[in-house]
Amino acid sequence: MKKKFSILSFEIISTIFIIVLGTILHFTYDWSGDNFVVSLFSAVNESTWEHLKLVFVPMTITTIIGSLLFRKDYPFYFCNKIKGIILAMLLIVILFYTYTGVLGKNYAFIDISLFFIAVIVSQINSYKKIISNPDGDDYTFING
Repeated sequence: MKKKFSILSFEIISTIFIIVLGTILHFTYDWSGDNFVVSLFSAVNESTWEHLKLVFVPMTITTIIGSLLFRKDYPFYFCNKIKGIILAMLLIVILFYTYTGVLGKNYAFIDISLFFIAVIVSQINSYKKIISNPDGDDYTFING
């Protein structure tokens, strides 16, 4: 039970970290004076592709840290978290283009909400996959 609590705590903290860092990364390119190195992990413009960095970078950081912390007890932690990153990115793309297709334009508050939703859904999904099947013998993408 202690291991489940520690991984749950880590996932909650990771979710908050991802949301905060992803939000900050939206502005760091401008703050850096258009620095090329910063452009590799920050949004450079308002394109969907650039906004996927806001999910990818912080989720990758927490995936690496979590893998180092939990690899002995959860050998497929890394694989499940990578699936979570892919899920978050897919959700952002699918939900963004669906709602803008229906409404005919995009709204910043909906875009921000989609970011939060995608992070939270993917974090919950990967956490459930990790704790329900620590040995990783289930190869499904989304836990039902």
